[in-house]
Amino acid sequence: MGKIEDRSGLLVGKGEISTFLGGASDYMLKKYLEMGLPVAIEGTLWIAHKENIEEFFKHYTRRKVANVARAMSDFGEKGNGK
Repeated sequence: MGKIEDRSGLLVGKGEISTFLGGASDYMLKKYLEMGLPVAIEGTLWIAHKENIEEFFKHYTRRKVANVARAMSDFGEKGNGK
């Protein structure tokens, strides 16, 4: 993983954004962008703000809570999917 420079919450470059997201792969970055990850992309320069990304995931995970009961119903009594 790379290093994040101190820019008062600003993330500059795909590498810093990936690092902030715990080392997200290119595949996961693409998925997050498709879901609406707040990143400005100007040519090859990626820019984001930490607070915007955190708010995005707060909203995303809050929305997904509704699906937990449905997902858990797919598991057996022991929670192993059998």
